[in-house]
Amino acid sequence: ARADRSPGEFYQLDMEMSFMAQDEILRFTETMLTALVQTLFPKKKISAEPWPRLPHADVMKRYGSDKPDLRYDLFIHNVSAIVRGSKFYVISRTSKTDA
Repeated sequence: ARADRSPGEFYQLDMEMSFMAQDEILRFTETMLTALVQTLFPKKKISAEPWPRLPHADVMKRYGSDKPDLRYDLFIHNVSAIVRGSKFYVISRTSKTDA
């Protein structure tokens, strides 16, 4: 870190690679970051190796976010059929249009 910057500032790593496929870059980056975490924070546990690769469309449909916290099984569920006909105002005004 530079003395004139605070520890919370952005850091970047430039990797100059020629003729690399996306999968090769992902594997290299995963290996490097896994080794970095294991070296700097040996008590931290990496939850899955190799790291899961999740298609964007699947993640958005399942979690509703492109940065899901995979530590928890918090999935999106359509409950429109269950709450249809509810007399509770908050639900009845939104369940009229099924998503």
